[in-house]
Amino acid sequence: IGASSLRLKGDYFALVTIAFAFIVYYTAKNWVSVTRGPMGLPGIPGFTVFGLALDSTFSYFVLVFVFVIITIFIVRRIVDSPFGRVLKSIREDEIAAQALGKDTTKHKLLAFV
Repeated sequence: IGASSLRLKGDYFALVTIAFAFIVYYTAKNWVSVTRGPMGLPGIPGFTVFGLALDSTFSYFVLVFVFVIITIFIVRRIVDSPFGRVLKSIREDEIAAQALGKDTTKHKLLAFV
């Protein structure tokens, strides 16, 4: 979907992305022979981290909090990198970014992945 929908701009790109997500969701939900539909997949063990079982809601909260902090750190590093600056320039004015010699199609595809 990434390469074919890159020709679309703005709202149309968002609509195609959301439509694709709905198609995948409803296909997985209604493909009962593979996913058992709304019943889900049986026999999935409980979640453990480094051998520790996460039994309580608080332990899940701590795990999610750690992942959020790590994600914020990684996203800030990406935004402040040269790749992030190219994406900002594409967001502001794609034609100007192309005029400066940036391969906007490649950067948009990498951002979509």
